[in-house]
Amino acid sequence: DAKTKQTRFVMDLNLNRMGAVQLDGLAKPKRIDLVVRTTRPVSDTMRQYMRQRYLSALDRALFSGELSFQDRADQFVKIRPRGQGRPFSA
Repeated sequence: DAKTKQTRFVMDLNLNRMGAVQLDGLAKPKRIDLVVRTTRPVSDTMRQYMRQRYLSALDRALFSGELSFQDRADQFVKIRPRGQGRPFSA
């Protein structure tokens, strides 16, 4: 539905063990989809653990959503300051 309110958010993190991490989310009413981008692959075991924890937290809040992973630096979204072209480039 084109009238459904949605908010996209992007957070860049630098974690001690994982290095550069980008969280790219899309929030809609009662749904939050999240992409976790890293420069190094996340193990299948860790992906499964993170998905279970994420979906459990969403469920407790009566939300739904998906958690996906990308592990190449060229997949990171680049944020541009306002007034310098489009605000996002992917």
